[in-house]
Amino acid sequence: MNTNRIVLSGAVVLSLLLSACGTKKIRYNDEKAPVRVAAVSLDEKKLVVGTHYAYYDDFIACRATVQAEIALGAKSFSSKVNLQMAKGQGIKLSVVPFPLLEAVRVWFTPSEVVIVDVINGRYVQENYATLSEHLGFALDYSQIEALILGRVFAPGKSSSKEDIKSLEFTHVPNEYYQFDGQLRGFDYQFRLSQFSKLEKFQVLKNKQIRLFDAQYRMVSTQIPPGEATYTLYGNMGAKARGSLNLQWRRVEQLGNADNLQLTPNIKSKYELITLDGILKMIGGIHE
Repeated sequence: MNTNRIVLSGAVVLSLLLSACGTKKIRYNDEKAPVRVAAVSLDEKKLVVGTHYAYYDDFIACRATVQAEIALGAKSFSSKVNLQMAKGQGIKLSVVPFPLLEAVRVWFTPSEVVIVDVINGRYVQENYATLSEHLGFALDYSQIEALILGRVFAPGKSSSKEDIKSLEFTHVPNEYYQFDGQLRGFDYQFRLSQFSKLEKFQVLKNKQIRLFDAQYRMVSTQIPPGEATYTLYGNMGAKARGSLNLQWRRVEQLGNADNLQLTPNIKSKYELITLDGILKMIGGIHE
């Protein structure tokens, strides 16, 4: 058993959910450019935003089992992940590659990210400003939560309805709706189905360099989605640098977060290591 690969799975979950930096130009040869049609009226845009958010109005918190399939270059492995989350409060991921063996814990809180390597007794603790510097664009907790839930957000702002209304809106009749936002040279594109559910999200640079995308398969009205695939692109050209597929199973909706463990718990004997160290180790897997 390669314990390093198992331990790094928590960091991989983090890096794939967040996005990437350092890329090579990638053109969309496999997709035809959509025929853009302006919104018929502001009322149509308002209706789409309202319908999209109606799916999340009742979501407060959940506990779930998730099957994670992780691919890094030519290597891949899978693990069960126990997840706890509460809207606006925090997310905890517990990576359990084998029965009764917890390898990694990852916490996303409104102020920081904590990765605990349970096997080797070490951890990473960083704020979102530091993560943003590594990734090359702004990132905060609300965006991570939105990526997990399959929700549209306004880059650099929030996931509120009012902020979403500030995004550019287009409609390709009988196909999909699209919201576009820009921040510091990056383009954020959200493609919604005719039922106003998020199907695809991607981050582009100069509208043609693909950095990151997420694709969702919604199951009825379930929140979080039934399945999501996050793909990271980097210096390997058109090939994916890594991907993470999450299949949600046994989702238990909760009315509050009282019994969830959303506050990081780190043993005093654990060694603090840097995010740079974790990222170098991830990079070493490709070699």
